[in-house]
Amino acid sequence: MNRIFKFYNKYLKIEDKIIFSLLCLGLPFGLYYCLHNFLTQKFSGGSFTSLGSCYSAPLMLALFSVALFARKYCPRLSLLTWSYTTYSLMSIVLGMIAYGAQFTPFPSIDTFLIKIDQALGFNQIAILNWTYAHPAIKQLMEIAYSLLGLELIFLPLVLALLFEKKSLYVLFMALILSFISGTAIYYFFPTTAPASMFFSPHFTLAQLNTFIKFFEVHNHLPITAFAGGMVAFPSFHVIWAILMIYGFKNKKYFFFPLLVINSLIIASTMLLGWHYLTDVIGAILVTAISLYVAEIIHKKYMTSSAKKVCLTIKKDKKLACRAATQQHAILETCTQHSYNRHS
Repeated sequence: MNRIFKFYNKYLKIEDKIIFSLLCLGLPFGLYYCLHNFLTQKFSGGSFTSLGSCYSAPLMLALFSVALFARKYCPRLSLLTWSYTTYSLMSIVLGMIAYGAQFTPFPSIDTFLIKIDQALGFNQIAILNWTYAHPAIKQLMEIAYSLLGLELIFLPLVLALLFEKKSLYVLFMALILSFISGTAIYYFFPTTAPASMFFSPHFTLAQLNTFIKFFEVHNHLPITAFAGGMVAFPSFHVIWAILMIYGFKNKKYFFFPLLVINSLIIASTMLLGWHYLTDVIGAILVTAISLYVAEIIHKKYMTSSAKKVCLTIKKDKKLACRAATQQHAILETCTQHSYNRHS
């Protein structure tokens, strides 16, 4: 065990420590949600982390260790392995937080959100009817909405392949921060999404399952609704879509296509009836704050750490040059003295 700690102390960089510290920051939230439920309501719910993911955790830790060790020898492959394993471990921990958040003891705030939407002139059913009256637009929105899952799987790995270390670290930090804050908002101000509040034949079974799942959890019923989401306010679809765009802000040939595609994803959340307008506004605010905090952390800790390393290297080079100069001078003196003695 002591050797393991020595290994991680030697090879863990400041960015590793910060990301895992943020994950550890989220764990007390999940533990609180579960403990409060165990001591009070005793709801039962569905898992958000698969058994396969949990069983693969030791393998991910082993690959993560290899990635740390290989940083000096193969930095690109190391970053790719690091991003994959870190992302996998993140999904396990964040799934645990989501598991606890589903046991919220508070009533839903959907009625309040609908009032805000109406004050802003947003009519959910009218928007939904308009979408279904235009089949081509509906199909485009459905394709766009489904693309986010693929983006979440592959785009962080693309950043690693492009060796965009700073963008990758900020993306991971913002993902963790937005998830912790978003699930905390849901826990204290839960929502059951538009399909639970409006009647329309256009709502899909997956949309209805969001409310069915909430109803089953809070009425101590067996969980039958596994499809559909959980958190409506703020919309995680919108949060993740914005984060993926931001992650590629330095790569214009990725940024502009993502801007178009993910704008369609954000629009689809409302046009297909998944979210209220307030869900989208709330998601934009949560994302902006998460990115702001992530950028501050990176600037304060990671950038300063990199500067210290550069200064240390420069200092070592200066000392090495000075030592070499002194050694050269000593050799010249010795040579001259030997020459004078023999002559």
